Amino acid sequence: MKAYTSKITIFIFSLWGLTACKSDNNEETVPNIPPKRGQIIETSFIQKLSADNITALLTLLDTSQDFTKELTYSYDVSLYKIIYQTIDIQGNFTPASGLVVIPENVTDASLVSYQHGATMTKTDVPSQRSLEHFFGVIFGTEGYVTALPDYLGLGDSPVFHPFVHAETEASATIDMMRATRNFCSENHVSLNGEVFLAGYSQGGHATMATIRDIELNLTEEFQVRAVASGGAPLDISTTQRLFLMRNEPYSFSELLPYVIYAYDEIYDLFQSPDEVFVSPYDENLKKYFTPEMPFTFDDIALEMPTSGIAKELLQPTYLEAFESDENHPLRVAMKQNDVYDFKVNVPVKICHCEADEVITIKHAQITTETLQKHGTDVTLIDPAPQANHRTCATYSMRETLKWFQQF
Repeated sequence: MKAYTSKITIFIFSLWGLTACKSDNNEETVPNIPPKRGQIIETSFIQKLSADNITALLTLLDTSQDFTKELTYSYDVSLYKIIYQTIDIQGNFTPASGLVVIPENVTDASLVSYQHGATMTKTDVPSQRSLEHFFGVIFGTEGYVTALPDYLGLGDSPVFHPFVHAETEASATIDMMRATRNFCSENHVSLNGEVFLAGYSQGGHATMATIRDIELNLTEEFQVRAVASGGAPLDISTTQRLFLMRNEPYSFSELLPYVIYAYDEIYDLFQSPDEVFVSPYDENLKKYFTPEMPFTFDDIALEMPTSGIAKELLQPTYLEAFESDENHPLRVAMKQNDVYDFKVNVPVKICHCEADEVITIKHAQITTETLQKHGTDVTLIDPAPQANHRTCATYSMRETLKWFQQF
């Protein structure tokens, strides 16, 4: 067990409607009711936003007005934080959190699940009103009940975040949708059964992981109408690996240790950081990858090589083996988390901006070509060729909303 591995006791909550019974000696005993995935543990009201409030807030955020002027602002919305049951990397029950956006007085609403982008800060999540929670507000004011999972290891989840781990991205998202449906049932919010999946950056990866899981196992439970992925690292094992390993500066070189530490937690890739990282990175990086995650990408960026070349973090022997051996443990782990080589039986839209400096557009091109070979109805669009990775998010969600409204 490594120093950063969390030792977690499985939570047993008394909020699951347990029934007391009497024993012969008049002592009360409470049977253990097993938890269920998607079961709500706790709900808390955050705030209500009127359509006028939303208009004002989004006007401040979208200074170009390209997106916000197209919205109808049809509904006031209420925001709720939900803590719910999901599973960890070992399949054990564990709590996770997320945001639910409910349009006021909506009837027969569709459910949108929006998956957020990468963060290194545990509190930089939708349930704590990160910047991306506004995408949930946008879907909400247009009449969609919207679920925004924080993911395993972020928000109120007590474990280390398994970054770009397809299996737990999917399970946390699916269980958040289940919790949202439970919340709607308990609060008399009517849903029409239709589900739409959307996400950007890591959220696009989580979105594709989720539709793959649903189509393999849960088509009777979730009637997905359409899927939209934006700016996402969908081909981690080849496209992103080669992009990270270039002999030139990479603006987000901190993604390399993030992936390595996350996959080590899951696949046990090394016993000591000095097997992988040269000094001083073997010691200096450890503090950033813990269940507490109090740091930001800007914090860890200060620790990166001044050259900006990500592979300078790695031990020469480790780097040589990683680059030359397709069966290297890290490459095998990356391959297991690719989310592009399968058939999707509902329409898919891939959004990616050509100028994206963090996640190359080659991900979108390879994904589109591969999905088409499988017979998927897939469209690739570049919503703003000059936009960088951060600014492309708004353009991608603008196209996503317009597309969802066609169904």
